[in-house]
Amino acid sequence: MALGNTEKSFDNLAKPIAYPEKIVRHALIRLSIASLAFAFSFGNLCTFGNALAIESGIVDFARDVAPILEARCASCHQGDKAKGGFVVGDRDAVLGYIEPRDTASSSLWTDYLTAKPVKEDPKSLVMPPSGPLPPHELAVLKLWIDEGAAWPDGYLLANVKVATTPIEETSTTKSEGVFARAFGAIGYFHPAVIHFPIALLIFGGAAAGLSFFTGSRAQAIAFYCLLWGSIATVVSAIMGWSFAIEKGFPSWDIIPDAEALADTQLLFRHRWMGVTVALLSMIILAISIVSRKFPNHSIRHVWRIGMLVLAILVSITGHQGGELVYGDILAKAVTRLVGK
Repeated sequence: MALGNTEKSFDNLAKPIAYPEKIVRHALIRLSIASLAFAFSFGNLCTFGNALAIESGIVDFARDVAPILEARCASCHQGDKAKGGFVVGDRDAVLGYIEPRDTASSSLWTDYLTAKPVKEDPKSLVMPPSGPLPPHELAVLKLWIDEGAAWPDGYLLANVKVATTPIEETSTTKSEGVFARAFGAIGYFHPAVIHFPIALLIFGGAAAGLSFFTGSRAQAIAFYCLLWGSIATVVSAIMGWSFAIEKGFPSWDIIPDAEALADTQLLFRHRWMGVTVALLSMIILAISIVSRKFPNHSIRHVWRIGMLVLAILVSITGHQGGELVYGDILAKAVTRLVGK
């Protein structure tokens, strides 16, 4: 009998307990309220922690922010010839682009520091032009803005010249004339026009090479390719110079050192290679014109060999321009070819 009662007791324990529906509903409501209260308290605690962090100031301007501005911005934005009249060493000018504790409303952050790379958007205002900056530097600047963008009064950036004339006097909108605006406008046609001299000089180089074997017909083709290619090269070089100014690229007289960004070094080489090709093409054109007066003189060989050299140089210059826009296209092509 005792054993039977014990078995019934275990059977009762195994059965689920049927709580009244009202009790279950009240328990769920209380559990939900407790969860919300915990989440709210935890959120307030995190907010309070963040507030303490911001108040204490994790980022130190002199230690963390100033070196970035000096290294990344000073080459173009200092002195009376600062690009766009913006001087990075001018505290009020920099802070004018910032909404303290609000990066989303800070033009410096949204329009310049985090804009798309120029390779993806030719109209991008990203700064520096070879940017965006490395992630760790962007993180420092973002935290600095979130903390209130503190720039101690009287603190001057090292080796950064401040404009000696008022910004209003250097503003392009007030001082530029028709010629200056026209010069700036033609720069935007450089990426399109540059294809003409590249094609003409390469084709002319091929014709010049063939002329050593086929005679005067190929030589005539080479000459006219040189004629129009030289003119197009000079025009493209002028447009490229204008384009570099409009995009805020480093000044022509700034020689990048070994620590400069790769794009800055590439831009420097591309700029001066383009100028070299333009000058050399005009010299070779002059030699070819002289040689036409002496068809049997050995001088005709000089300009044809020069044409071959031009074809090689313009190919290198064009490749550099392609890398500035699309990255290391040769490496990408090789990677695609070998299937890696």
